[in-house]
Parts: sequence; structure tokens; C-alpha cells
Amino acid sequence: MIWTDCVKEFEDIIMRKDEFLSMIPDEYEDIRDRLKQVPSIKHLDLWHDQISFLDEEHEFPTPAIFFEFNTLGITDNGMLTQRIITQIDFHIYYETFTDTYAGAIMQEDAYNFLDLITLYGMMFHGRSGQCFGTMRRTGIQREDSGSAGNLYRISFETELSDYSAVELSVLTEMLNKNIAIEDAKNDNSETNVDNLFSL
Repeated sequence: MIWTDCVKEFEDIIMRKDEFLSMIPDEYEDIRDRLKQVPSIKHLDLWHDQISFLDEEHEFPTPAIFFEFNTLGITDNGMLTQRIITQIDFHIYYETFTDTYAGAIMQEDAYNFLDLITLYGMMFHGRSGQCFGTMRRTGIQREDSGSAGNLYRISFETELSDYSAVELSVLTEMLNKNIAIEDAKNDNSETNVDNLFSL
């Protein structure tokens, strides 16, 4: 559940882009106004190299962000809990035929894509959430899209705490155990823990 919860939280943050922009102070009004021109993300998914197989993939609108998780290290904290140092990659894809060269008719749209990378770096660098620790941006890299689209990867490093083995262990230990229940007459009887709440 740790990865699912992270993705859901990332999706929620990304879809509230306007809320983030409204918190930029008035002293930075020019930056805020420029980032308002950035197109909203229209598709969110897990990364499995979709861009290399666009003809075989289900169609999706752009701009799109794809999430990828890679563990960098795992430390046992005791009692089956683990601290997971994780690299989280945001693959940002924007299908566009715009040109970035000086004087190009569609140059402004191309700049919007670059601002898109800036925006999501700002939104997540230094941020922590319910499911993840403080995110630290560690890199931005262009990736080969094999098409007319732009594909960049923003990498973040964060720490996750995983309690899933603890929760499963407690549940497993309690299943099928008999518990002695003593009434006022000292009459001992046994009941299965599965039926405990039906007494």
C-alpha cells in the first residue's frame, strides 16, 4: 500500500496546481503569472516506457506525467519496520511540434514546456506529505522520446517508512488463536478469535 498511497498523494498535489500558484507571494507576481500559462497535466500513470511504444499503447492526452519508483537503500528499524530511501522519477511528456529556436512562431509554447519542468520541480522539491518524507530534487534529464514529443525526467530522493510487514504480522498472529473467557461462575470456555465479536 505504501506505493499506491504515494501515487494517490502525488496525483492530488499535481491536480491542485492552481492552489499552489495562489500561494506564491505577490513579490513574485511575474513568476506566478508566467507559471499560470503552463498547461495543466491531463494524464497521470505509472512509468513503463510508454513513450517508446506509442503505436502499441492506449492513447493518452498530454502533457502527461508518469511515476517511477526505485529503492536506493533499505534500513531495518526493528519490529519489522523499514526505512526506504527512494528515488522517484517524474517522466514529463508533452507531445508538441513547437520549435525553440529564436523567432519560431510556436516558440512560446515550447517555453511553456520548459516552465512545466520548472513548476513541478518547485511543487515537489522540499515538500513532504502523509506518505513520503521531504523530497529533494536530484536531477533533471532529457530523455529520447523517439517522436515529436518532448520527454524530460525530474528525479527526487525521499525517505519512506514501511509498516506493512508489521501490520500483516500482527494480523497473522491473531488469526485462529483460542482465547479463554472466564465468567462469574469460573466456568472456563474457549472461543476462536474470529468469533470473538459475535459473542
